[in-house]
Amino acid sequence: MVERIETITIESNLRLKEAKLIPLNMNMGIIPIPLLKQKEIESNQHTIRTEGQLFLGMCSEPVMNWNLVILFENGEVDSIPINSYWNREAYINQL
Repeated sequence: MVERIETITIESNLRLKEAKLIPLNMNMGIIPIPLLKQKEIESNQHTIRTEGQLFLGMCSEPVMNWNLVILFENGEVDSIPINSYWNREAYINQL
């Protein structure tokens, strides 16, 4: 997942305004996630699928700990812990 552009998908019942990754165990700066498109999914629940692009650079830590911070259009904020690794996909601790 490092050193390449990845498309990520976030599903929620609220429209997203902004998303970013904040590193926890190394100072790599805040990484913005440009939001590409938001689409309502046809289902019995009101769900919005948002796609964004993410680029993580290589660092000296084999495991990076992050908070994915999501700001919704209504002002609510959610934070989700994520781990990234040099040699495998990211792992989301909770949704």
